[in-house]
Amino acid sequence: MAVQKGTSLWIIFALILYLLLSLTFLKLPGLQYDEVNFVNASMGKVNALFVNWAPRLFGRRLPLMVMDYNGAVKSVLYAPIFKVFGTSAATVRLPVVCIGLITLLMSYALLRRMFDDRRIAVIGLLLFATDPTFVFANKLDWGPVSLMLVLEVSSLYFMWRWMQAGKRNCLAIAGLLFGLGLYNKIIFAWHLAAFFIALLLFFRKDIKQLLSRRAVVWFLAAWLAGCFPLIGFNIVKHMQTFKHHQVMTLPRVETLKQRYELFRRTLDGQGVYSLVTRGQVEDVAGIPKDQSSEKGDILARMNAGFSWVQRSPLPLALAGSLVLILILWTLGRLRKKREILFVTTQLIIIAAFICLNPEANGAHHVLVLYPFVFTVIAFAVCELGDWLGKSQTAAGIVTGLCLSPLLLAQLVVDLHYLQSFKVSGGVGYWSDAIYELASFAGRNPDKDFILMEWGFSNQLVLLSNGHIRYEDFVCDEDKLETCMESLLPRPNYVAVFYTPPFGKAPVLDAYQEALARHHRQAKAQTFFQRDGRPVYLVYDSDKMIRQ
Repeated sequence: MAVQKGTSLWIIFALILYLLLSLTFLKLPGLQYDEVNFVNASMGKVNALFVNWAPRLFGRRLPLMVMDYNGAVKSVLYAPIFKVFGTSAATVRLPVVCIGLITLLMSYALLRRMFDDRRIAVIGLLLFATDPTFVFANKLDWGPVSLMLVLEVSSLYFMWRWMQAGKRNCLAIAGLLFGLGLYNKIIFAWHLAAFFIALLLFFRKDIKQLLSRRAVVWFLAAWLAGCFPLIGFNIVKHMQTFKHHQVMTLPRVETLKQRYELFRRTLDGQGVYSLVTRGQVEDVAGIPKDQSSEKGDILARMNAGFSWVQRSPLPLALAGSLVLILILWTLGRLRKKREILFVTTQLIIIAAFICLNPEANGAHHVLVLYPFVFTVIAFAVCELGDWLGKSQTAAGIVTGLCLSPLLLAQLVVDLHYLQSFKVSGGVGYWSDAIYELASFAGRNPDKDFILMEWGFSNQLVLLSNGHIRYEDFVCDEDKLETCMESLLPRPNYVAVFYTPPFGKAPVLDAYQEALARHHRQAKAQTFFQRDGRPVYLVYDSDKMIRQ
């Protein structure tokens, strides 16, 4: 499908914005534990943490499941990257930024084909490319969400191409992508269920004309090929994916309130920000009080100039768009009715699944909605422009007036994220102090690192390229004194803790009390994040002195 010159410039502009936001301070915030939970499987460590299933195939054990609901798609993708370019923050984050770029291009292609309207496709792309939750959740990919989104958008694109042209190769590709999405992470089932329900509601007759026995075989074969490891895992492990997880429960009023807050905070940009910085997106550190002050750098002055913009109005834009679509539908003035109802129905069904699932409590769960959120808003903005505008020029002005405040607000929130990363480097579990801790571990290759709390091992394994000697400290809270008594006599170890308030005080207190009981004096080495707050405490057994 040809792209006009003006449209090409808008596409390039959107992609450049996305890359600038994603690549600025690429190493910031610091690598987080869940962000790199695929590393052991990617490096072929079949007996390591986060390798849930590694069957023996052709004489070798292959890690195929990272967790019981999370497959090894990302691990397989990263294995050659690590082998060629090594393990680092850059080799972790650059690939997912590139995957996000593919997500954006595929979303443009999908909207262009679905609505046959360049404006809707361009507006959807601009909103997607500048949305702070998408940009930074994709870059940090702790959910993980990057592969989920690209598989979601791509599967929709190829299904739509099959529906338009009846090409079985597009159907097979869509089936493979559906299968890979399910294998990658089980919550992809929300997308699958929503898609097929909406398809039957609005395109049942079209599908009947296209379907044949051969087409069904092609689709099912490709789908099975994509999710075969997941199926094999659940056969061998007796449905372990579903054993320890509540799939669906009737939500209480309190739960629905919590889900409302989750949706709102994810869409307005606060959800990921508060997780990474432990702050509010409107309270950005490091902004000079005087905007003209020469002491503040460009980024700080830009944030100061737009300090009145606190959060993205995306939740209001989505709500307004849904109301407008309902009004136009009631008045019989809704164009592309089946297409937009097809999209809106999927959005509503997935939102319902999130409300019904008791474990869906993070921004990374809400991101399953994302391609549909921007589609609905882009469609509504164009419909409003055409409805109110008496000419093409007037429609363009109305569209621009509706879109500009939303895009501006999203970009300002993006700048708030970057300013916070620059000032703090990430807080607690996301602290950039992890790089200095990894450097310290590299200088002490003969030491046994005892990781006393959650949240260290994956990053240290990655940043040491798997060469660190470590073990996770595991002990029930009521047995801490006994565990510490067995730990202290060990030679040549380094005990690593979080500092309060990031760590568990009972563990650190029990260790320090054990030192006092054994009359040992030890000066801990402290690692600080860039804003000066202490994050890690390290005790070296070789530097302990008996009192």
